[in-house]
Amino acid sequence: MQAGLGFLPMTLVQFVSSLFVSKLTRKFNNGILLVTGLALVLTGMVWMTQVNSATSPIAGIVGPLLVIGLGQGFSFGPLTSAGLVGVQPADSGAASGLVNTAHQLGSTLGVAVLTSFAAGATTQQARVTDAYLGGSIMVALALVAVIVLVLPSELKKQQRVETGLASDVLTGEK
Repeated sequence: MQAGLGFLPMTLVQFVSSLFVSKLTRKFNNGILLVTGLALVLTGMVWMTQVNSATSPIAGIVGPLLVIGLGQGFSFGPLTSAGLVGVQPADSGAASGLVNTAHQLGSTLGVAVLTSFAAGATTQQARVTDAYLGGSIMVALALVAVIVLVLPSELKKQQRVETGLASDVLTGEK
């Protein structure tokens, strides 16, 4: 019960921020929102590596969890969307199922890797720090992958839309 309540602020922020994703996506694009979300998650994860027994619960735990929740809220929708780009409508159900399966497998694999990462530590504090450090490395790799693989195509797509809109205005077409 206490653990669930401890994660409640993060969950609430994630829920509320995800409500704004469609509006933010129209304003920026999936790539920018995904990079921003992952950068926020990374910031929260790195912040969590600084937690020790002298850290106040609000500054050391609730603060980073709020930042992580905000980043997750901004990331999950665009991440799912990026996994479905270019899929034919007839295949969208199967592709969506594959994306959701990848989310589940990734979480399970991530926990296994982080548990192994932290297993060598000699103290409880070191285990926690090592697990968040490992998580930070994973999120940093995901951020690099998004910057290299997703962002360029999203920016090109946005440029085509803006150029198309500009030419429509100039020619009077709708």
